[in-house]
Amino acid sequence: MRDALTAALEISAIGITIVFASLVLVSLALTLINRLLRPRETAAPATDAAGPSIPADIVVVLAAAATTALGRRVRVAHVRYHSAAPDTEWSHQGRISVMGSHRVRH
Repeated sequence: MRDALTAALEISAIGITIVFASLVLVSLALTLINRLLRPRETAAPATDAAGPSIPADIVVVLAAAATTALGRRVRVAHVRYHSAAPDTEWSHQGRISVMGSHRVRH
């Protein structure tokens, strides 16, 4: 009985090892294929922190606000506009529900 159990455990260990080794090989092959077939990325031309569409005075105001909020000097490295998706009825009702749950105590 003990020999049969030992043989079964050995076969299971060998099978699990083969499966995981093959999974590692497949993963490495897919990674290699991905790196070979991916187009090369070219470096984007360097622009100033504000970019072409954000005025410099807005960047100065943002830097001053961050300096005041953090209590130390900061450098604005990147600024971009957040283009929010148009409000849906679901999001509107969700905001009404959240705002309505805040009770002001006098």
